[in-house]
Amino acid sequence: MTPRPSTGIDSREQLISALVEVAEIEHVLMCQYLFAGFSMKTDPSEFPNEARRHRQSELTRRWKRMILRVAREEMQHLAYATNLLVSVGGAPSFQRPNFPNSNRFFRKDSRSRALVMSLERFDPQGRTIRRFVRFETDDPEAHPGRRGRGAGVPRPNYYQTLSEFYGAIREAFTPSMFVARGRQYDPVNEDGESVRLRRHRHVPNVVRTVDEARALIDLIVLQGEGATSTDPEAHLQIFRAIERELEDERAVDPAFDPSRPVVSNPLTRLHNDIRDDIDSATVIPGDRDGGLQHDLLQLFNGAYEVSLCWLHQLFSRQGNAAELRAIETLAFLPLMSEVIRPIGELLTLVPIDVRWPTEERLGASFEVTANTFLVPGADVSPMLTEQKLEWLVEQARRSAVACAAVGLDRAARDLEPIVLSLTLLREEYLSRIDRGWPPRPVPGSSDTAYAEDPAEVPVDPMTPTLELEFHGWAQIRLASDPDPSDCRRGCTGNAFAIGDEPDLDRVIRFQPARTVRRSHCPEVGVRVVAARLLASPLQAVEEWQPVPLLVGAAVDLVGEPKFEGRNHLVSEDGEPIDPFEIEVRSDDGMVLRRRVVGNPLVQMSPPQRRGTGRYPVSLGLNIPAMRDRMRRAGIGVSLPEYVAARITAIEQELSRMPPAERSGGLAAGLEFRRDVLREARPGHIRWSRFLLEARYAHTVSGEMKASLPGISPSFSIREPARGDAAKWLVTYAFGFYDTDSLNAFVQGTIRIPVEMHT
Repeated sequence: MTPRPSTGIDSREQLISALVEVAEIEHVLMCQYLFAGFSMKTDPSEFPNEARRHRQSELTRRWKRMILRVAREEMQHLAYATNLLVSVGGAPSFQRPNFPNSNRFFRKDSRSRALVMSLERFDPQGRTIRRFVRFETDDPEAHPGRRGRGAGVPRPNYYQTLSEFYGAIREAFTPSMFVARGRQYDPVNEDGESVRLRRHRHVPNVVRTVDEARALIDLIVLQGEGATSTDPEAHLQIFRAIERELEDERAVDPAFDPSRPVVSNPLTRLHNDIRDDIDSATVIPGDRDGGLQHDLLQLFNGAYEVSLCWLHQLFSRQGNAAELRAIETLAFLPLMSEVIRPIGELLTLVPIDVRWPTEERLGASFEVTANTFLVPGADVSPMLTEQKLEWLVEQARRSAVACAAVGLDRAARDLEPIVLSLTLLREEYLSRIDRGWPPRPVPGSSDTAYAEDPAEVPVDPMTPTLELEFHGWAQIRLASDPDPSDCRRGCTGNAFAIGDEPDLDRVIRFQPARTVRRSHCPEVGVRVVAARLLASPLQAVEEWQPVPLLVGAAVDLVGEPKFEGRNHLVSEDGEPIDPFEIEVRSDDGMVLRRRVVGNPLVQMSPPQRRGTGRYPVSLGLNIPAMRDRMRRAGIGVSLPEYVAARITAIEQELSRMPPAERSGGLAAGLEFRRDVLREARPGHIRWSRFLLEARYAHTVSGEMKASLPGISPSFSIREPARGDAAKWLVTYAFGFYDTDSLNAFVQGTIRIPVEMHT
C-alpha cells in the first residue's frame, strides 16, 4: 500500500525528524562529490592522447574545481541544517550510513528500490555525473516515489521531491518553534569573521527569526537540492555543464578518461548498516601487502573521525572556551585542506594490491562507526583528541615508509607534507588549548628564543646606518587556499601551473633564475633603487649621503624561501617567510647577506613561532598601495585597463595561432589564462588578490656575510658581536598580486648599522 502524502509538518518532533534527514542527505551527497573529485587526474602526463592531453587536463581540472566547490557548499548546507535543527530544540546530527547505502528520495518509480548512494570515481562513460544531475534535479518524473520513514512517532514525512520536502520544512518554521536561538554555532575564521560562502555573505549562519530560517532554506534550494533555477552556479546547472562537456570530448576522443581507476566503495570491513543485497563494496583485507592499503584507509578514516567529532563539539558547544576556540581555528581550512583532502587524493595513487598487475586504485572510504559522533565529557575530550592525533602522525609515518618499501615513490613523497601537517595540527591543538590563539609569548622564556622583533631593539641615535631601498616583481608559484599548500598544479584556489610548466613549488623568487615566464607578463627582478648613508637612524632623508655603487644591485632571498602559513595551520591569513636570508649582490662583487636566527619555523613550538616577530604587521585590501605599486612598476593605466589589456593580448596571440596548434598545450594554457582573467572583476576573489597587501617589519640578526670592496664613502658593516646594535632591520611589503603571471610587486628597505672609516 502506497502511503498517503504528508499534508505538512505540524509538530516540533516531525520538524526535528525532517531536519535530521536533511543533514543526512547533505552529508551523504557531500561524501560522494568529494570521492569523485579526489579520483580525478591532476597532471597532463596522465592523459595519453598527446595531441589533446593539455586540453583534457584543463577540462578535468575545471570539472574537479566545480565538483569540489559543490562539495564545499554541501558542507555549508550541513552547517545550515544543523543550526536549524538546534534552533528548534534538536541536537546536532552528523550521522549517516556507511557506503554503499540507499536513499528513498531518489526512486525511479513508487515500486522501485531506492537509488544506491555509492562512492564512485568520475567515470568516462558519464554514469557518475548523470547520478549527480539526478541528485540535484527537481523533477517528479525522475523520482516520483513517495518518501516513507515507517510508522510511529513522529509522524513520517512523505514527499515526492526534495524541493517539496524543503518547502514543507520552510513552512513549518514559525515563531513558536524556536527554543534555542543562543545555542547555535557560527563558524568563524581565525580573525573572528563568520565563515560564509562569498556569493551569499548577506545570509547569516545562525537563525534567530522565521525570515532567517527561511532564507537559509531558500539558499539550500537555490544552490542545490531540488533547484529549478537557471542560475549557472546552481549545482544542477554545474553538473549539466560538466555532462555536456564530457560528451563533447568523448565524441572527439572516445578513449578519454578523466579519472584514475579507483574502485567503488573501498572499505576496511563490511559494516552492519550495509545491506546484504548491495554488492558494490570493495573490502580491503588487513593483511594485504603488509597492511599497507588497510592502514592508508584507516589514516583517512581517522582524520575524518576527528573532523566529525570536532564539528559535533562545535555545534553542540561541548568543551570549555579554550578547547572550542582551538577546534574552530583548526577544524575547517587546516584539517580539511591540509590533511583530509591530501590523504583522499593520495589514496587514488595506491593500487589495491601491489603484488598483482592491477590498475585498480584505492579511494577515500568515509567509514563511520556507532561511536564516531559521540563526544565524551569535556574533562577527557582533549586527552582523547591528542591521542588520536598522535596515532595519526605515527600512522602517516609508517605508511610513508611502507609505500617507499614497495616502490610507491610518489605516494611516499606525498605523505611527507601530510606527516608534517598532522604533527603541526597536534602541536597547535595542544598549544591553543593551553595558550590561546594566537599564543602570547612570555618575555624571557624560550618563546622569544628566536625573536626578530624590532620593538625589542633600542634605537641608538648615534649609529650610522646604510639604508637600501628596493622594489621589483617577485614570482610566487604557490597554491592558494582552499587548495592544500603543497598542491602541485593548483585546482580550487587562485594559482595554477598550466601546460608543460613545472609543478608549483611555493618558492619565492626575487630574481629571474628558475622562474616561469608567461607571455605578456612583467619580468621578475628586484633591485636596489636607492642607497643612502645616514649619520643616524633618525636623520632626515634630505641629509643623507648617496652610495651609488649599490644602486642597481640585485636583492634576493636565499635558500628557496616559502610562505609557511600552511592554510592557517601555523598562522592567521598572513604568512611568515621561511627560511629568511636576504642578500644584496652587485656586479662589482659587493655582497651583503644575512639570515634570521633560529630553526625552521615548522620545527619551533607554536609560541616560539609567534615569538619570532616575523608575521605580517598588517594585511588587507589596500587600494592606495596598489596604485603606488602600479606607479613604481611603470604601469600607467588603471587596474581594469591592466586586466583588459592582458586579456586582449592573449586573445590576439590565440588568433595568430595556426589551426593545427589550437588543440595543443600552448593554446590550452592561453585559453585557461584568458578565462581566469575574465573572472577578475570587482567582488571576485581574483580581483581582490590584486589589491591585497601584506606588510612585514623584523630584524635580521643571524649569520652574516659582508664584502664591500671599494665602497665609497668608506664604511664597514657592524659585526654580530655588537649585539642589538648590529641587527639589520628589514621592512617589506607584497602587493598587487598578478594571479595570471603569479608575480607580486614587492618593495622595502634594509637598514644596516655600519662603522664609518676616516
